[in-house]
Amino acid sequence: MRTTHQPKGFIAMVTLLGISSFALSVVVVVTTVFLSELQMTRGAGIIDDTYYAAESGLHEGLYRLIKNPIETTHHLTLGNQSVTVNVGANPLNPYQRTITAQAIDQFNHTRTVEIIADTSSLAGGFDYAIQSTGDIKMEGGSKIVGDAYSNSAIIFQSGSNATITSHAYYQTIDSKILVNGSTCPNAYCHPNAQPKELPLTDAEVTVWKNEISTTLALNCRQASDSGPNDTYCISGNQTLGIQKIDGGVHLENNAILTLSGNIWITGNITFGNNITVVLDSSLGPSSAVIITDGIVDVGNNVMVCPTTPAPTCNAQGFVIILSTNPSTSDTAPAIYAANNSSSIIFAAINGALRVKQNGALNAAASKNLHLEQNSTVTYNPLLAAFVVGTGGGGQPIGTALGSWHEK
Repeated sequence: MRTTHQPKGFIAMVTLLGISSFALSVVVVVTTVFLSELQMTRGAGIIDDTYYAAESGLHEGLYRLIKNPIETTHHLTLGNQSVTVNVGANPLNPYQRTITAQAIDQFNHTRTVEIIADTSSLAGGFDYAIQSTGDIKMEGGSKIVGDAYSNSAIIFQSGSNATITSHAYYQTIDSKILVNGSTCPNAYCHPNAQPKELPLTDAEVTVWKNEISTTLALNCRQASDSGPNDTYCISGNQTLGIQKIDGGVHLENNAILTLSGNIWITGNITFGNNITVVLDSSLGPSSAVIITDGIVDVGNNVMVCPTTPAPTCNAQGFVIILSTNPSTSDTAPAIYAANNSSSIIFAAINGALRVKQNGALNAAASKNLHLEQNSTVTYNPLLAAFVVGTGGGGQPIGTALGSWHEK
């Protein structure tokens, strides 16, 4: 039998190769783990970049909100990040806005964050050309250009057919009212839907009233030829804002009224003919409210925000004429309105609003509403979002405590 002797050097080489192979495998494993961690770190860095970009978008939204308190969308580019910032109304609080910022990087990684901002301006909006918590009455030839919403009935009065050019929401409707869009009877098209409240409320009116501390002295008489002044008369060109008039107001023919803020009138308002109402440039895109506890009677050719003779008006702002008077009478309504421009809103939040024959309104909200013959209410899409500023009700613009969250 022959025995083969392995050289010691060969054994040492095999051992070394084994150790080297093991060491190499360890190096491969360590390298793989290192590369994985490096990739994760880089991924986390990308996520951090989108986070910082989204946070920058929130700051941009707050800055824009200070400059312009309406609903807006902005687009930013920060390095390789594309950021979209949306500023919208908070449906739970009209004096707050939601600011949402979404950042997307070149690898399509996305980060979305949102805050709620406190503001000092109310965010409102009208969804319908006409909205009533009671009945809507339409005479022959009257027309609603847009949607109509009634918590009760839409009633035809007399004459030829009346028309609603878009959708109609109601409990009942007369067959002589032609609806060009869809109809939503009884349950308001949703099985669990509840009657809708008006877009402006007594609570909001109270806020606007409480911010007014200056009362103007009455300067004329309307009720009699003798005795103390009981009315504030406006003639020529006059500016009013954040002021109370403890009595009635009469705008004489051809008067020009510039609103620099909300005004509160405890008595009746009568508008003469060919009246011009404009918003002061200091309001920016904000709207202003004329509040009265009395009756409103509007003459013909009341123009709002024309280019002449008054300054050009910001198209985003509206003049809101609002009565808190509780009269629901057809013959003595809280507001009796005639021809007007497209930048005026009428609201009789506790009473009736009646549109005079051949009248032309932009939007109407009331407890009861009556359209006379050949009158028209035409919805302006800008009504979907407007703001009322001048200070009351909210806080300086800033982040509401605890409202930040990632979506």
